[in-house]
Amino acid sequence: MTNLKQTKKALLTSVMALFLCFTMLLGTTYAWFTDSVSSANNIITAGNLDVELEYYDGSKWVPVTETTNVFEENTLWEPGHTEVVYLKVSNLGTLALKYNLAVNVAGEVAGTNVKNESFKLSNVVEYQVIDLIVNDTTPFQAYADREAALAAVTAPAKLASAYSKVSYIAAKGDAQYVAMVVYMPETVSNEANYKTGTTAPSLNLGIRLFATQNTVEEDSFNENYDIAAPWVGEIPASLADTTLEIVPGGGSQTGTITVNTPSDLVYLSKLAGEWVSRYSNGLGTNVGNYRENVGGKGTDYYYHWAWTIELANDLDMSNIPMDSIDISYWDDFKGNGHTITNVLLKDGQDGLFINGAKAVTDLTVKNIVVNAPNAETVGAVSGNGSMTNVHVENATVVGGKYVGGICGKGSSFINCSIKNATVTGNNKTVGGLVGYSVGDPGAATVSGNTVENVTVIGAYNVGGLLGQSQNETVEGNTVKNVTVKSTTELPTSASSNEVRTAEVAARSAFANTIIGANTVGNVTCINVVNVAAPADLQAAINSGATEIALGAGEFTADLYVVPANRTLTITGQGAATKLNFKNQQVRLELFDSLTISNCTLGRMVNKSWGQLVFGSSTVAGGVYTISNCTFNGEGTQGIYINQNVAATFNIENCTFNGDFGGEGAITIQNNDGVAITVNVTDCAFNNIPATSHEIYILYAYNGWTLNAPGVNAYWK
Repeated sequence: MTNLKQTKKALLTSVMALFLCFTMLLGTTYAWFTDSVSSANNIITAGNLDVELEYYDGSKWVPVTETTNVFEENTLWEPGHTEVVYLKVSNLGTLALKYNLAVNVAGEVAGTNVKNESFKLSNVVEYQVIDLIVNDTTPFQAYADREAALAAVTAPAKLASAYSKVSYIAAKGDAQYVAMVVYMPETVSNEANYKTGTTAPSLNLGIRLFATQNTVEEDSFNENYDIAAPWVGEIPASLADTTLEIVPGGGSQTGTITVNTPSDLVYLSKLAGEWVSRYSNGLGTNVGNYRENVGGKGTDYYYHWAWTIELANDLDMSNIPMDSIDISYWDDFKGNGHTITNVLLKDGQDGLFINGAKAVTDLTVKNIVVNAPNAETVGAVSGNGSMTNVHVENATVVGGKYVGGICGKGSSFINCSIKNATVTGNNKTVGGLVGYSVGDPGAATVSGNTVENVTVIGAYNVGGLLGQSQNETVEGNTVKNVTVKSTTELPTSASSNEVRTAEVAARSAFANTIIGANTVGNVTCINVVNVAAPADLQAAINSGATEIALGAGEFTADLYVVPANRTLTITGQGAATKLNFKNQQVRLELFDSLTISNCTLGRMVNKSWGQLVFGSSTVAGGVYTISNCTFNGEGTQGIYINQNVAATFNIENCTFNGDFGGEGAITIQNNDGVAITVNVTDCAFNNIPATSHEIYILYAYNGWTLNAPGVNAYWK
């Protein structure tokens, strides 16, 4: 019995203990035997991306900062001037990187040359960025002299052409070196010689270095996790992280899209495509962060046209080649006084925006390149549309037909401007501001606009302000320091009512077009005729053309009986163009200014003496220039000057070869008291025999001046 009681007691105790155990387990903590292994060595270290750009100052490498000027201070550039900038890119970080080195014109002021033509240094100064091999066995070495630097240039480009290079450097890898050789070719002549008393041309050359991660370091999967990493300052290839703000208006029919970053601007094209695609499929769902009209396809189809795009910040597009931005599916683009800079469009893109007939307002665009030589309706801001308070500075625009500085074709342009630009159309209807401005009668206006320091080039219908105006009032505009140039082939294909050049609007022969009072200052209209066939040259001269461009071949010109009181420039193609004159001489009183350049001169036709003979003039004050021409001695004078009244003769960069008879390569004759000036600069005289002379002065009396440093002159 006792044993039985003890057993029951033991069982009861066990049950109580078990209950207590469960109570401890469920009511308090886990109190079990445990074991553990810990690691205190799981260190996460951030990689370091650190790129450095340095330049060589002649003795040491110096870091480049935002304020660094890598060129020589206060240099006045002239033909032959050459500078070399050595740059060094180093990876100072712990991560492999890829970098983009870019060179572009960040800003430019155009000048006016001695011919009163607008020009830019970026169109005459040339350069090339050359990769240098520098390693443990080949130390860095600067070019020994100017000749060595120029010899390294194999593919020169104008400064107006941007440079971009992508390369890679491993973590702590060897630095990479380039030499940027910049020079003004010796062949540059007075087209880059700015006129005393005018603004000196200048440019600001931007050098930019962008860096980002390279696909080298690996994670748990592969090394491609940073394959889409954007450059610092670049427009990302992937635009998924755009900060675009889209705020619907009432009933989702109107709204505002706010652009904050370069990525946002590029994203607009993608957004428009998605929106229209979803509408056309009858969908009324969310796309991005906006709500489409739930009516979908049908009567509500194009409600997105009532949305407005607003720019919230200044944008730097960093000269990364880009497509035009499609805003044709929105209502208006409001710049809100902001500036978009450094726009480099891919070839064939016809403007910063593709905007249909939409309005662009209160926007400035600086440093933009548009190259669409075969496109119709091309402009820096847009191919077509209307604009108010839109301003463009430092632009190069190339198109086909209907080409303008800010817009190719559109209606209503108020208080807009373009400054420091070249606008070129390979066909007709080209304007400094707008190519073809066309509107509703009495409703559209072109007023308060400014075109300044701009060169406008086209075939015909080429105007300083407009190429063509139709049904609009054009008044209160300013056109100054502008060169308007037509480049029509001969015989011309223009019809009788198509005008070649004009200061304001080239063609406005429409009943509803009103050309009011406009301010015009220092506008030069040049009618260039391209002459390929020798038989067409005299017709071009007699047509009143102010500039004639000759093709290859042998041409003959008569400048003795031609239209008077004119300016004429004849330009050839160097050794490929031979030019002969006939019928007495060049009759100087017919020309206020005459320039003959880049030709090889032959002997006068039907004359026993002279290759280029300037005859006695009765009109004082003319300027006559012979530049970059070659005279091969044929036993008679190369240039013969016989002048009775005051005049200036400039003989520049010419070459005289061989025997010029008993007188000289240049022979000068004047009457007593005639104030003529003869300037001979940078000319070469080769193999002149003892029986001939470099300069021969015949019957020269008082009152004249010869400036010919380093040239031998013989006085009879």
